Amino acid sequence: MPALDLATAAEEAEEARLSTEGTPKKDSSAHFREFHARDPWWLLHKAVFTIYCASIVFYLPLIGVYARGLGMTSAQIGTIAAVPPLCELVFTSLWTWLSDHGAAHRRGVMVGCLLLSTVLRCLTGFVTSYRGLLVWTIITESIATPVMAVLDASTFAALDATVGTAHYGWLRAWGAVGWGLMAPAAGALVDRFGPSAMWIGLASLSGPSAVLMLYLPLETRAADRASMSTAWTKLLSPDVLLFLCVCFINGVLGAGVIGGLLFPYLVELGASTTLLGTALLFTCISEVPFFFISARLLDTWGHTRILALSLLAFAARLLYYSVLRDPWWTLPAELLHGATYALAWASATRYAYEEFPPELCSTAQGLLASVQWGLGGGLGAVLGGALYQAYGARILFRASSLLAGVGLALLLVRERLAAARRRAASAAAVDRQMGSG
Repeated sequence: MPALDLATAAEEAEEARLSTEGTPKKDSSAHFREFHARDPWWLLHKAVFTIYCASIVFYLPLIGVYARGLGMTSAQIGTIAAVPPLCELVFTSLWTWLSDHGAAHRRGVMVGCLLLSTVLRCLTGFVTSYRGLLVWTIITESIATPVMAVLDASTFAALDATVGTAHYGWLRAWGAVGWGLMAPAAGALVDRFGPSAMWIGLASLSGPSAVLMLYLPLETRAADRASMSTAWTKLLSPDVLLFLCVCFINGVLGAGVIGGLLFPYLVELGASTTLLGTALLFTCISEVPFFFISARLLDTWGHTRILALSLLAFAARLLYYSVLRDPWWTLPAELLHGATYALAWASATRYAYEEFPPELCSTAQGLLASVQWGLGGGLGAVLGGALYQAYGARILFRASSLLAGVGLALLLVRERLAAARRRAASAAAVDRQMGSG
């Protein structure tokens, strides 16, 4: 269905609901509607996701390879790989809470942090010692953390006011397109020209991303005490806490173990940087269609079944890595990335946006990023690196597959608690009816 038809249908549904309810659940700001009228196909958002995700291909997946080239051990590489997620844990929520004080704050945090972190990342090439690289990465990543969280929040807010949040996957898929198209080129360029290609590629794409972000429409409402109180109540509920625990496990497996330690393992098996770039391409080939169908699957299956599917895919993917001999045979396993990442992330970000007040849209995405990529990814990289060093990669991957089973058990507990609440609510409703009768 064309985007204009979707917008018309959304406006008609909103008008019908307002005629009966009086006030909207969430304020559909006029500037979002005006923006959508000018850009009905969301070309600006697609361009930002595409170029920004293409830019970070030159840094995040290759920093471990850069460290390996400097002669660092697996444990040292694991510690450095843990820095970005640990900075997510510590700094993302702080940055996004600051950004939720108004639209100007949101834009300043998103664009300012992108530009400053890009400059610092490009200077990494002058750092060659382990301690120096560790300290420099901490400084750099503490500034880089909020960019994607604020971008996701702005996207959900714009969709909520126009065609609906279910269409997030349609836009986020373009980030996978940018990542996938650039990954083989990034690997080949680093093979040909060395680490300098990382810094040049990063800078040449981050600049245009920052310029385009200046024109994105952002949520104008600022956080207040009422919205903060509502958010704390939501956060402490069993449903949200268990959901975040599962997201934490996804972060351990995805960002920590696979994201931080798979490439050094493949290099040990004899992989070239070109193969690493090709592996990233395969992950994106899988990621794009899953983002596009995420809305339909979420509406049909719900968050719990989507996360269960993601954990089952993680278990299969990790066990496959544990028996790998030829690094080129990693490519079929990368096709599971759509289930382990795209579906799970579309579910988690949509859940975070819908559960928390719109005034705290960036904070909600920052909290999710802190738990999944920060706490989960950080601990996964540190503990995984130590396990890798002590027992080897094959034991690491097999042990990690068992953690996916723990996540499935938590989902079962969450589902049973939800069923118990539904039964209690139904019984209370029957009691009220009998009492009034």
